[in-house]
Amino acid sequence: LDCRDIRQLSRDSRRLEGLEGKNMGEKFIVVRPHFQYTEGEDTRAIEQEQLDAANAELRVVPFNTPEERKAALAEADGFLTSNLVTREMIEWMPKVRAIVTTSHGYNGIDLDACTEAGIPVSNSRYNEREVATHAIGLMLAVTRRIAALHSEMASGKWGRGWQGEMPPIYGETMGIIGLGKIGRQTAKRAKAFDLHVIAYDPYLPAAR
Repeated sequence: LDCRDIRQLSRDSRRLEGLEGKNMGEKFIVVRPHFQYTEGEDTRAIEQEQLDAANAELRVVPFNTPEERKAALAEADGFLTSNLVTREMIEWMPKVRAIVTTSHGYNGIDLDACTEAGIPVSNSRYNEREVATHAIGLMLAVTRRIAALHSEMASGKWGRGWQGEMPPIYGETMGIIGLGKIGRQTAKRAKAFDLHVIAYDPYLPAAR
């Protein structure tokens, strides 16, 4: 997890009231919903290590009901989320000076409400390589008919020619819409298969 420094984010925020009043020894409180962790993927120790540099304390809290959310956000200086911030939630976080989402996108975050409240929002560098690898795996599963052939073989079908046509993929063209972190990682892997890669992203210059 690559969280930005909460103090640095606060400098660009309009929510500066009371910031200078915090003692340097007093830790910032960063709230993280408990349900975002799954068995075997508890990353709170890594997150706390990153937040130590910002003199921040990670608090993993219940976040299932509106009452739990209000209580958790009321004391938070920062909010570590997984792509979930509504306008109503913004009203519950009077002290929050920065929001970081562990997703790549912001589709679950009300950016207009965050902007109006003067709260900067950032995302973290999280799992783009794994997502890109999975995308290539799905491409191979389709082009090589892996799932269909497995099903037929499991049913007892076997013999020369039974798999049908399976042309090579090298030299084919892959089109990618959105050349962000995941898109670039996917393009990198596609080129390893000798695919011709084309991409469209309205936020990047053509030379990129």
